[in-house]
Amino acid sequence: MSGSNTGQTGAVGRRTLAKGAAWAVPTIAVAGAAPAHAASGITTTTTTLPPCVAAIGTTGGTYPVSISLSGCNSASSHWDFIFRITAALKSGTACDCDYLRLTFFDNPKRTRLWISNNATAENPQSNTLNRPRLYVQKVLAAGNTAAFPAEGDAVRRVGGGDPYTSFITTSGTASVGTITAPGTADDSLHTLILPNGSLPCSASGPMAYIEVECGQSQTGPWTPLGGGQRSTRASR
Repeated sequence: MSGSNTGQTGAVGRRTLAKGAAWAVPTIAVAGAAPAHAASGITTTTTTLPPCVAAIGTTGGTYPVSISLSGCNSASSHWDFIFRITAALKSGTACDCDYLRLTFFDNPKRTRLWISNNATAENPQSNTLNRPRLYVQKVLAAGNTAAFPAEGDAVRRVGGGDPYTSFITTSGTASVGTITAPGTADDSLHTLILPNGSLPCSASGPMAYIEVECGQSQTGPWTPLGGGQRSTRASR
Protein backbone atom coordinates (compact mmCIF):
# COMPACT_ATOMS: atom_id res chain seq x y z
CA MET A 1 0.00 0.00 0.00
CA SER A 2 1.50 3.31 -0.96
CA GLY A 3 0.66 6.91 -1.66
CA SER A 4 -1.76 9.09 0.23
CA ASN A 5 -5.33 8.07 0.95
CA THR A 6 -7.99 10.19 -0.70
CA GLY A 7 -9.46 12.40 1.96
CA GLN A 8 -6.78 11.52 4.50
CA THR A 9 -4.83 14.68 5.04
CA GLY A 10 -1.66 15.21 7.02
CA ALA A 11 0.18 12.11 5.84
CA VAL A 12 3.66 11.98 7.35
CA GLY A 13 5.29 10.25 4.41
CA ARG A 14 5.11 6.59 3.50
CA ARG A 15 6.17 4.12 6.19
CA THR A 16 6.85 0.42 5.81
CA LEU A 17 6.10 -2.11 8.51
CA ALA A 18 8.89 -3.62 10.57
CA LYS A 19 8.41 -7.38 10.74
CA GLY A 20 8.76 -9.34 13.95
CA ALA A 21 6.37 -7.69 16.35
CA ALA A 22 3.78 -9.67 18.26
CA TRP A 23 0.09 -8.78 18.50
CA ALA A 24 -0.48 -10.76 21.68
CA VAL A 25 -3.87 -11.56 23.23
CA PRO A 26 -4.99 -14.03 25.90
CA THR A 27 -5.98 -16.77 23.43
CA ILE A 28 -4.02 -15.89 20.30
CA ALA A 29 -0.83 -14.05 19.41
CA VAL A 30 -1.10 -12.82 15.85
CA ALA A 31 2.28 -12.55 14.13
CA GLY A 32 2.08 -9.09 12.69
CA ALA A 33 4.03 -5.89 12.51
CA ALA A 34 4.61 -2.54 14.18
CA PRO A 35 5.58 0.88 12.87
CA ALA A 36 9.20 0.93 11.76
CA HIS A 37 10.21 3.25 14.57
CA ALA A 38 8.12 1.62 17.28
CA ALA A 39 9.51 1.07 20.75
CA SER A 40 12.26 -1.54 20.93
CA GLY A 41 11.96 -4.80 22.80
CA ILE A 42 8.98 -6.20 20.85
CA THR A 43 9.90 -9.66 19.63
CA THR A 44 8.23 -12.48 17.74
CA THR A 45 6.44 -15.03 19.91
CA THR A 46 5.13 -18.52 19.31
CA THR A 47 1.57 -18.12 18.16
CA THR A 48 -1.56 -20.01 19.12
CA LEU A 49 -3.81 -19.72 16.11
CA PRO A 50 -7.56 -20.24 15.82
CA PRO A 51 -8.65 -23.76 14.86
CA CYS A 52 -7.98 -24.62 11.19
CA VAL A 53 -6.00 -21.41 10.61
CA ALA A 54 -2.40 -21.95 9.51
CA ALA A 55 -1.16 -18.35 9.67
CA ILE A 56 -2.21 -14.77 10.35
CA GLY A 57 -0.07 -11.75 9.60
CA THR A 58 -0.12 -8.25 8.20
CA THR A 59 0.83 -7.32 4.67
CA GLY A 60 1.92 -4.25 2.75
CA GLY A 61 3.27 -0.90 3.79
CA THR A 62 1.42 1.69 5.80
CA TYR A 63 1.84 5.21 7.05
CA PRO A 64 0.42 7.46 9.79
CA VAL A 65 -2.18 10.03 8.89
CA SER A 66 -3.63 12.83 10.97
CA ILE A 67 -7.27 12.53 9.94
CA SER A 68 -9.55 12.20 12.94
CA LEU A 69 -10.66 8.66 13.78
CA SER A 70 -13.16 8.01 16.58
CA GLY A 71 -12.71 11.60 17.70
CA CYS A 72 -8.92 11.27 17.98
CA ASN A 73 -7.11 14.27 16.49
CA SER A 74 -3.56 13.47 17.60
CA ALA A 75 -0.99 13.80 14.82
CA SER A 76 0.07 10.51 13.18
CA SER A 77 -2.38 8.51 15.31
CA HIS A 78 -4.09 6.53 12.54
CA TRP A 79 -2.41 3.71 10.64
CA ASP A 80 -3.69 1.35 7.93
CA PHE A 81 -3.41 -2.43 8.29
CA ILE A 82 -4.37 -5.40 6.12
CA PHE A 83 -4.29 -8.94 7.56
CA ARG A 84 -3.46 -12.06 5.56
CA ILE A 85 -5.11 -15.25 6.84
CA THR A 86 -4.26 -18.76 5.59
CA ALA A 87 -6.64 -21.69 6.00
CA ALA A 88 -4.97 -24.86 7.24
CA LEU A 89 -4.75 -27.94 5.03
CA LYS A 90 -7.36 -30.58 5.73
CA SER A 91 -5.79 -33.19 8.01
CA GLY A 92 -8.78 -35.38 8.78
CA THR A 93 -8.08 -35.07 12.50
CA ALA A 94 -7.18 -31.63 13.88
CA CYS A 95 -8.86 -29.88 10.94
CA ASP A 96 -11.48 -31.79 9.02
CA CYS A 97 -12.59 -28.82 6.92
CA ASP A 98 -12.64 -28.49 3.14
CA TYR A 99 -13.59 -24.83 3.48
CA LEU A 100 -13.41 -22.15 6.14
CA ARG A 101 -15.78 -19.21 6.41
CA LEU A 102 -13.84 -16.38 8.03
CA THR A 103 -15.52 -13.28 9.41
CA PHE A 104 -13.25 -10.35 10.22
CA PHE A 105 -14.80 -7.74 12.58
CA ASP A 106 -13.43 -4.31 13.45
CA ASN A 107 -13.38 -2.93 16.99
CA PRO A 108 -14.78 0.59 17.20
CA LYS A 109 -13.62 2.90 18.61
CA ARG A 110 -10.11 1.47 18.12
CA THR A 111 -10.43 0.33 14.49
CA ARG A 112 -12.70 1.00 11.50
CA LEU A 113 -13.23 -0.99 8.33
CA TRP A 114 -14.99 2.00 6.77
CA ILE A 115 -13.83 5.57 7.20
CA SER A 116 -16.22 7.48 4.93
CA ASN A 117 -19.21 9.08 6.61
CA ASN A 118 -22.56 7.50 5.82
CA ALA A 119 -25.86 6.86 7.55
CA THR A 120 -25.16 3.17 8.23
CA ALA A 121 -21.62 3.45 9.62
CA GLU A 122 -22.11 6.82 11.32
CA ASN A 123 -19.21 9.27 11.09
CA PRO A 124 -16.00 7.44 12.05
CA GLN A 125 -14.14 10.73 12.37
CA SER A 126 -16.27 12.06 15.22
CA ASN A 127 -18.20 9.08 16.62
CA THR A 128 -16.52 8.25 19.94
CA LEU A 129 -18.88 5.40 20.87
CA ASN A 130 -17.94 1.73 20.54
CA ARG A 131 -20.35 1.29 17.64
CA PRO A 132 -21.29 0.23 15.07
CA ARG A 133 -19.19 -2.90 14.56
CA LEU A 134 -18.48 -3.69 10.89
CA TYR A 135 -17.19 -6.85 9.20
CA VAL A 136 -16.05 -8.52 6.00
CA GLN A 137 -16.63 -12.22 5.36
CA LYS A 138 -15.21 -14.68 2.85
CA VAL A 139 -14.84 -18.42 2.22
CA LEU A 140 -11.39 -20.01 1.82
CA ALA A 141 -10.62 -23.49 0.53
CA ALA A 142 -8.19 -25.47 2.69
CA GLY A 143 -4.64 -24.18 2.20
CA ASN A 144 -5.68 -20.89 0.58
CA THR A 145 -4.77 -17.38 1.72
CA ALA A 146 -6.77 -14.15 1.51
CA ALA A 147 -6.39 -10.54 2.59
CA PHE A 148 -8.75 -9.02 5.16
CA PRO A 149 -9.91 -6.58 3.96
CA ALA A 150 -9.18 -6.69 0.22
CA GLU A 151 -10.35 -4.49 -2.62
CA GLY A 152 -13.90 -5.45 -3.58
CA ASP A 153 -14.84 -6.93 -0.19
CA ALA A 154 -18.34 -6.04 0.95
CA VAL A 155 -18.40 -4.21 4.29
CA ARG A 156 -21.48 -4.83 6.42
CA ARG A 157 -22.72 -3.71 9.80
CA VAL A 158 -23.49 -6.37 12.41
CA GLY A 159 -27.12 -7.22 13.13
CA GLY A 160 -29.08 -7.00 16.34
CA GLY A 161 -30.55 -3.96 17.99
CA ASP A 162 -28.87 -0.66 18.64
CA PRO A 163 -26.02 -0.04 19.38
CA TYR A 164 -24.82 -2.76 16.93
CA THR A 165 -22.00 -4.09 19.08
CA SER A 166 -22.84 -7.78 18.59
CA PHE A 167 -21.29 -10.36 16.24
CA ILE A 168 -24.54 -11.15 14.41
CA THR A 169 -23.95 -11.67 10.67
CA THR A 170 -27.36 -12.76 9.39
CA SER A 171 -28.54 -11.79 5.90
CA GLY A 172 -30.46 -8.88 7.36
CA THR A 173 -27.36 -6.97 8.43
CA ALA A 174 -26.92 -3.60 6.75
CA SER A 175 -24.58 -3.00 3.82
CA VAL A 176 -22.10 -0.15 4.30
CA GLY A 177 -19.97 -0.21 1.14
CA THR A 178 -17.16 -1.98 -0.71
CA ILE A 179 -13.44 -1.88 0.14
CA THR A 180 -11.78 0.43 -2.35
CA ALA A 181 -8.45 0.35 -4.21
CA PRO A 182 -5.16 0.72 -2.28
CA GLY A 183 -4.33 4.33 -1.63
CA THR A 184 -7.96 5.43 -1.39
CA ALA A 185 -10.02 6.24 1.68
CA ASP A 186 -11.78 2.93 2.39
CA ASP A 187 -8.94 0.54 1.57
CA SER A 188 -7.96 -1.13 4.86
CA LEU A 189 -8.46 -1.58 8.58
CA HIS A 190 -7.94 1.93 9.93
CA THR A 191 -6.32 1.66 13.35
CA LEU A 192 -5.58 4.05 16.19
CA ILE A 193 -1.92 3.49 17.09
CA LEU A 194 0.90 5.96 17.67
CA PRO A 195 4.30 5.60 15.95
CA ASN A 196 5.80 4.32 19.23
CA GLY A 197 3.19 1.55 19.41
CA SER A 198 1.05 3.06 22.17
CA LEU A 199 -2.67 3.81 21.88
CA PRO A 200 -3.91 7.41 21.69
CA CYS A 201 -7.16 9.05 22.81
CA SER A 202 -8.25 6.32 25.27
CA ALA A 203 -8.31 3.70 22.50
CA SER A 204 -8.35 0.15 23.86
CA GLY A 205 -9.01 -3.45 22.98
CA PRO A 206 -8.01 -5.66 20.05
CA MET A 207 -7.42 -4.56 16.49
CA ALA A 208 -9.88 -7.15 15.21
CA TYR A 209 -12.09 -10.12 16.02
CA ILE A 210 -11.98 -13.24 13.84
CA GLU A 211 -14.72 -15.85 13.62
CA VAL A 212 -13.84 -19.24 12.08
CA GLU A 213 -16.45 -21.70 10.77
CA CYS A 214 -15.95 -25.10 9.14
CA GLY A 215 -17.78 -26.44 6.08
CA GLN A 216 -17.51 -29.26 3.55
CA SER A 217 -18.67 -27.11 0.63
CA GLN A 218 -18.38 -23.46 -0.37
CA THR A 219 -21.95 -22.87 0.73
CA GLY A 220 -21.82 -24.67 4.08
CA PRO A 221 -23.56 -25.60 6.28
CA TRP A 222 -21.15 -23.92 8.71
CA THR A 223 -20.01 -25.14 12.12
CA PRO A 224 -18.37 -22.60 14.46
CA LEU A 225 -14.89 -23.62 15.63
CA GLY A 226 -13.09 -22.79 18.84
CA GLY A 227 -14.88 -24.67 21.59
CA GLY A 228 -17.83 -22.33 21.78
CA GLN A 229 -15.76 -19.14 21.62
CA ARG A 230 -17.49 -17.18 18.88
CA SER A 231 -14.62 -14.85 18.05
CA THR A 232 -10.87 -14.79 18.52
CA ARG A 233 -9.21 -11.46 19.21
CA ALA A 234 -6.27 -10.13 17.22
CA SER A 235 -4.56 -7.45 19.23
CA ARG A 236 -1.39 -5.43 19.68
